[in-house]
Amino acid sequence: MVENGTLTRLRPGWFALGAHDLRAATAVRDGGVLGCVSALQFHGLWVPSGHTALHLRHSPKMTGKNAACRPFQGPVRSTVDAIDSIPVALKYAAHCLDADEWIAVCDSHLNSTGESVEDLLAQMGAVGPTVRDLAYRTDPRAQSGTESITRVRLCAAHFTVVVQPRIAGIDWSDLRIGKLILECDSCFTTRVARTTSAIIIATAAPCSMGG
Repeated sequence: MVENGTLTRLRPGWFALGAHDLRAATAVRDGGVLGCVSALQFHGLWVPSGHTALHLRHSPKMTGKNAACRPFQGPVRSTVDAIDSIPVALKYAAHCLDADEWIAVCDSHLNSTGESVEDLLAQMGAVGPTVRDLAYRTDPRAQSGTESITRVRLCAAHFTVVVQPRIAGIDWSDLRIGKLILECDSCFTTRVARTTSAIIIATAAPCSMGG
């Protein structure tokens, strides 16, 4: 099958079908599997823009030209699939994403799957206090990554934030601080300032303010 082009040999014991993910194939050729942020992107989770580098997890006793990602605690030794599962990818991504980004990606996953934080932590295995603390700052009610990042940053600034408050006459909003209603939208610029929020401030009646 290799001779007729049906299979492509990537490394000893690893082959790819004719139609395959090129980034995953690159990771396998380099002695690993597609992991971390790259695996999250493959699985369709919301990931902030700017993360274009290849993220991989090297197979045991193997090295390659690309640096392998590392978790805070409890590295996964086994390598069965060419692309890491979401829980394993999240475990590794906690070391490569900013804290607010990682929480936002987890929010996206928990919102779409209905899983609990405890479910996710159990699937990740040993993670250590850093990842456990981040996990318990997630909120599956969040409806967008930008909303999640805005919430995390406001909470870090010691604001009391209400998530998805019900607003008379306009159904639900993204966030509320006291009487201040926040609607979050995304615009992406540079890697340094890739996420900003366009905020609608509502008092008696909502009025749009420029992003």
